[in-house]
Amino acid sequence: MIIERCNLKRVAKAFSFFPSQLYDMETRGILPSRPRGKITFEWLDALVAWHRKRRGELPDMAAELLRDVTVQLMDLKQKGKEEL
Repeated sequence: MIIERCNLKRVAKAFSFFPSQLYDMETRGILPSRPRGKITFEWLDALVAWHRKRRGELPDMAAELLRDVTVQLMDLKQKGKEEL
């Protein structure tokens, strides 16, 4: 599922990476593939897991980004329930 209000530049800044480093992590198989220019929940989840394993605690900007994404996911789930 694609995250709407998020782009690669914002994610890279939040996790203190360069966008090229994130692309490299995809090619090495650390992160799953995703549509070009889009961020998916699965991709972000894999990045968070890798970051916690290698570097420990998440930076404040990354934690804030995760809160925003969680709110968006909850909104999507609620919207789906309303449509049923």
